[in-house]
Amino acid sequence: MIDYEILMLRFSVQKLDPQNAVLADKERSVYLECFLLHYRNLIRFFSGKDHRQDKGDVSMAFPGVFCAALSESRAEWYMDQIKPLDNGEEGCIHQQISKLLAHCTEARVEMIGKEWKAVEMYRKIEPVIQSFERECLKRSDIESITISGEISNSTATGNSARIINFDSALRSRD
Repeated sequence: MIDYEILMLRFSVQKLDPQNAVLADKERSVYLECFLLHYRNLIRFFSGKDHRQDKGDVSMAFPGVFCAALSESRAEWYMDQIKPLDNGEEGCIHQQISKLLAHCTEARVEMIGKEWKAVEMYRKIEPVIQSFERECLKRSDIESITISGEISNSTATGNSARIINFDSALRSRD
């Protein structure tokens, strides 16, 4: 379940890389929304915020459900790393993404055109994801690729980030 979120996050950020292909605006929007959806899901998972066990939520609030080896103090480390992204304050990244992904609301209309710096966002969560992969998903070999530019919904400037190649990761699951 969480490995799918990670794979889709990486897949979408890889697709948004300006060096991979020139995307039409609509294609860029599709991959950007995919990135934002999985980013939001992962920061909520790692933050443990608003965990609803009665609804089947899985998060760091109750790590024994998905990773019996993870201690309570280690789960707290994960939550502390993500807390700035999902702190419940107006304007935190989780709330911003949720407003954009909401269906047919005024808040969504106001968010259209916002610059989303996907590489920078990815870099903030990548160390947490990699720790989780090693500790809970028991992954040891992480194939890396380079993202050649900053990714937003309208611009690209030079930066790089290390991510797993989506296609290779899927093949290793089969």
